[in-house]
Amino acid sequence: MERTQIIDTKAGKIQGIKDDGIDYILGGIHDVKWHESPLILLDPSLASEIFGKYGEDKIILEYLNKLIKLVDTTFFDVIAHFDYYRMMYRPNNPIYSQNIWQKLLDLLDKIKNKGMAIEINTSATRKRLSNQFPD
Repeated sequence: MERTQIIDTKAGKIQGIKDDGIDYILGGIHDVKWHESPLILLDPSLASEIFGKYGEDKIILEYLNKLIKLVDTTFFDVIAHFDYYRMMYRPNNPIYSQNIWQKLLDLLDKIKNKGMAIEINTSATRKRLSNQFPD
């Protein structure tokens, strides 16, 4: 993948990066926001408050929507933290609705079709989760 632009720090957004021997670039999501919501950090200590106010499905679906946008940029080679929201469930695992399963399958197809990879993150061991990320 060719990356020829440079980082625009004034705008606060990455416009691109000059490729000086970079092997790959990871993209990850750590929060969610939709038009009527504040910025919601996916913090396990706030899980019951966040899920109580917005609902588990809404948080996960918005997270997956952000991942889809990240994949659509074609800027990243690897998706990091594919299921980062799972930290909010520790030590348990989420139970997915049919909508979430479908969104996950669509996202996985998109990642595969773009030739991207998914990071395997072993931090779940340190965070007392039963399985690694992604599960």
